[in-house]
Amino acid sequence: MSDWKVGDRVRIAEDYTSPVPETVCLDGVITGVETLEFDGMNIDTPVITLDDGMVLRGYECWWRPVGERRRQ
Repeated sequence: MSDWKVGDRVRIAEDYTSPVPETVCLDGVITGVETLEFDGMNIDTPVITLDDGMVLRGYECWWRPVGERRRQ
């Protein structure tokens, strides 16, 4: 069971080295769920639509709920 759901606001983590660096620290919303098959297991991953319209999958970036603080 995941801790997230469609409609949750999220932010691409500032401590993430992104292949798309312009997405770091941007906010968006979880707009869907994709189920991936990996090593015989089904894993749900969020589809994140950033406020600028760009779409990322949860496995493509580090993200956290808006308002969650970075771990020290």
